[in-house]
Amino acid sequence: AHSLGTAVWTAPDVQRALHPSTHDVSGGLQWHPQGHSGFYAAEDRGRCPLWERALAPGSAPVAVSPDGGWVQGFAVLPHSERGVQWVMARDSAQHPVQVHHQVRGGAPRRLERFNDDLMASTDLGELKEVTFTGALGDTVQMWLVFPPDFDASQRHPVLHVIHGGPYAAAGDTFGYRWNPHVLASRGHVVAMVNYHGSSGFGWPFRHAITGRLGELELQDIEAGTAWLRRQRWVDPK
Repeated sequence: AHSLGTAVWTAPDVQRALHPSTHDVSGGLQWHPQGHSGFYAAEDRGRCPLWERALAPGSAPVAVSPDGGWVQGFAVLPHSERGVQWVMARDSAQHPVQVHHQVRGGAPRRLERFNDDLMASTDLGELKEVTFTGALGDTVQMWLVFPPDFDASQRHPVLHVIHGGPYAAAGDTFGYRWNPHVLASRGHVVAMVNYHGSSGFGWPFRHAITGRLGELELQDIEAGTAWLRRQRWVDPK
């Protein structure tokens, strides 16, 4: 619980107040040095930007990190001219965590080069986001990771990586426990469906599976498989 003024808010209260679009807040709240806004990381359709939310009535959350990727941690500090600056640790499906510094109104500036030499010798395939109609007629997101040197004129086997949770999501983030690029390197197209119950798509989508676990998720994975079988670069067998 967090004490704000005379009220005591629980974590879900703070989450809903900060991000009314009901996406999952995954990072701790840090206040603007002047106290008129809060910064936090929150999932949004398979990504996790850094957001700022002003306390003024009617204000909306604004993503202040670059498009794509997953903010794993951040720190907010005062700045003499622009009022605020922040440092963020952010990865993506195409690279491990990188550390950037950003001043309000400026471009992110990378602070490290820890993995550059190793990544320069590593071939990664393309990451692509697609959507299809899944259970309940809802739009469902699917990430695709292609093998290096992918040839769309050839047919490729498909491998589904099904995330656990179920309140979790496959995202634009670097996998350290199982990495889809490793699986795709054998020639497979790797598919990762963010089926009903996945986080970052709003509470109605997340809680639709309550009382019927496995039902909508399976329908979504089967619908994603049907979408894949229609692609000319997929081996339907």
